[in-house]
Amino acid sequence: MKTQPVQALKDHWFIVALVLIGTVVFFMNRGHAIERGIFEQYIVPYASFLSNGGQPGILSYPMWGYPLLLSIFGQFGLLVVQWVASVYTYVILDRVVFEKYRSNRLAACIVLIGSIPWFAHASVKSPSGLAVSLVWFAIALLIHGMRQQSVNRNIVVSGVLFGIALNFRSEFLALLGLLAVVVPLSSSVIIFSYSALL
Repeated sequence: MKTQPVQALKDHWFIVALVLIGTVVFFMNRGHAIERGIFEQYIVPYASFLSNGGQPGILSYPMWGYPLLLSIFGQFGLLVVQWVASVYTYVILDRVVFEKYRSNRLAACIVLIGSIPWFAHASVKSPSGLAVSLVWFAIALLIHGMRQQSVNRNIVVSGVLFGIALNFRSEFLALLGLLAVVVPLSSSVIIFSYSALL
C-alpha cells in the first residue's frame, strides 16, 4: 500500500517537470521563423474570412481546422491550446509506452529530454503543431485499447481523434493506410501472446 503514494509522488514531479519544460520551450520559440510566412499569408486571412466573411483565399489550402481555431481563440489562445494538447499527449504517451521504465532515473531523464524537440515542434504556429499531438494521442489510445482485447471506448476515441487531425493536415491519410495494415497484424500478435500465457 505504501508504494502507491510514492508512485503518485513520482508522477507528480514528472508532470511538473514536463509542464515547466513545455512552458520554457514555448516561450523561447515564440518568435520562430519556420512556417511564419505561411501563417501570415494563408492561415491568418483564412481565419479572418471564417470570422468576418469577405473575400476568401484558396479554400482547399490550408485545411480549415487550424484557421477555425485561430478565428475562435486568437493567436495567444491558439498557442495555449497547442501547449495543453502537447503536454497532455506527452503524459498519455508516457503512461502507455514509457511508464514501466520510470523507475530507471536515466530512462526518465531521456524521456524528459526527448520532450524538448516535441515541444519545439508543438510551439510552431502551424497546423502540424496541433495535428501531431492529436495523432500521437490517437495512437496512444489505440495501443491502450488493443491491449484490452476488445473494441472499446479507447479505440473509438482514437478513431475520432484521427478524424479531427485530418482536418488540420490531410497528409495523415497515408498514416491511416499504414495503420490498416499494421493494426490487424499487431492484434494477431497480441492475441497469440495472450493465448500462449493461458
